[in-house]
Amino acid sequence: MAFDFIDGDGLVNYTVTISGFTSDATLSAGSASGDVSGTLSPGPLVLGDTDFFNGWLQDLTFGAFINFQIESTANGPFAPPDSFSFFLLDSSLLPYATDDPLGKDALLILDIANANPVAQAFASASATLTISDVSVPVPTPGTLLLFMIGGSGILGIGLRKRGAYCRKDREYS
Repeated sequence: MAFDFIDGDGLVNYTVTISGFTSDATLSAGSASGDVSGTLSPGPLVLGDTDFFNGWLQDLTFGAFINFQIESTANGPFAPPDSFSFFLLDSSLLPYATDDPLGKDALLILDIANANPVAQAFASASATLTISDVSVPVPTPGTLLLFMIGGSGILGIGLRKRGAYCRKDREYS
């Protein structure tokens, strides 16, 4: 199986963390390329984006299930997307066919294009993928409230100064 993380913006600033890996498959050696630290089992495995391509290739003998959790940082709304993909490979290191519309045969793609990453799962005759508990980090209400209070305070000061200048102009006219 392969976990790939592609850097889309050329900046070193995002990561994908794979944790909680469980399976009845037999794991053999794993190998990293690019900005990868940790191991799949016991984990966590962290893929960064210091290189264009960052990946983890894990040899295994299939069982009935593979489970893992993915956590990612998110790009801002104007950055080109970083992209995370998960593949199951045969013994020739070719991906099992899926209905991935890009023709890459990924089972899972996570486009980290903005504050709301989108996970896409694709069907395969060789495997069934289930995505559950998709959560996206959002600002806490307290943080949002502080920004609103600060913004209204700055606006109020600006309006107050503007009103004072207008009164002075009328006094001298």
